[in-house]
Amino acid sequence: MRASSVRAWAFVHTWSSLISTLFMLLLCLTGLPLIFHHEIDELFGSGDAPAVIAGQAPAPADRSPGTSAGPMRPETGWRDGRSG
Repeated sequence: MRASSVRAWAFVHTWSSLISTLFMLLLCLTGLPLIFHHEIDELFGSGDAPAVIAGQAPAPADRSPGTSAGPMRPETGWRDGRSG
């Protein structure tokens, strides 16, 4: 290969790498909050506690919604259908 073709391929390689890096950086920055949302919620103190309507006492644990459908699976947010 001649010096001019090596220089041309180096130029193409450099700019394609920079463009790909920016795209991957964008993917990483937008994906991290989706992966670490539990840790971010703990950090800012906005956990999974249900919001209580002003002036209303929270429902007792035995009457809370979802107890008949089984426990919540935290990794998916779906109920697994088992009772208790």
